Amino acid sequence: MAENLALDLNVAEIAQRSGMSVRTFNRRFREQTGTSPIQWLLDARVRRAQELLETTGQSVESIAAATGFEAPANFRARFRRMVGISPAGYRQAFAGGRVEDAPAESP
Repeated sequence: MAENLALDLNVAEIAQRSGMSVRTFNRRFREQTGTSPIQWLLDARVRRAQELLETTGQSVESIAAATGFEAPANFRARFRRMVGISPAGYRQAFAGGRVEDAPAESP
């Protein structure tokens, strides 16, 4: 799944490709990773977005598309929810120093 973050992945298709029912796939995935497939995918997409924000000058919209978010607004909201700062704020903080030193943003 990590190689295909930009694709429109769904659990039913992945389970079928794995030769399992959706229920079995979900259960085994959670046993191995401690999280659901969907949460793992969202976490992986946000981690990849963080990497791109840190290492490229790509626009937030381009990064949203490259990491599988259908709409930049959805990406921004998910990123802020998971990281605690907007993508633009993350990039700015990373460029000027460590992200932990970034000022907290108000919602």
